[in-house]
Amino acid sequence: MDTPVDTKVYEPDIHQVIEKCKKRLIQQSNNKIIVPGFKSIDNLNFRGVTKNNSLHFLNCEDSSFEIESSVVNIMLEGCKNVKINFTKVVAKLEILNCRDICLNVKESPNVIQIDFSSSIKIYCAEENDTIFYTCYSDLVEFNNNKIKTSLENTQVKHIVD
Repeated sequence: MDTPVDTKVYEPDIHQVIEKCKKRLIQQSNNKIIVPGFKSIDNLNFRGVTKNNSLHFLNCEDSSFEIESSVVNIMLEGCKNVKINFTKVVAKLEILNCRDICLNVKESPNVIQIDFSSSIKIYCAEENDTIFYTCYSDLVEFNNNKIKTSLENTQVKHIVD
């Protein structure tokens, strides 16, 4: 006689999942925080970051994040289908080898660099003179305006007024 198979589906408590995710954050030195490989995380909030911190999102997919305070630098590398809401980046916003990214920011960064990426949308409540550097990127939008991008191995400087 065959032994019955337990077919009950176990669903984890979402609060336990979020706490485990927070423990996965890697902090290098005192200021750089690496967010490694988060997948299918909805609205993870970074409340403890300060204006001295840099955030590096690495290989995250199908996730959304909230950053409530200003940070020095945000870098997205190898991310797919990620949404980030943040207040301000003091120095630079970098997007490298990413696809389907949506960023909502209260105050536009001074410099945005987008390399080897596609389908990037950036929305800013307050626009400053923003300098864009792009390389091998396409389908980049800034406040619903398409930014001329470079599909060649040259950097093109774009200033948005």
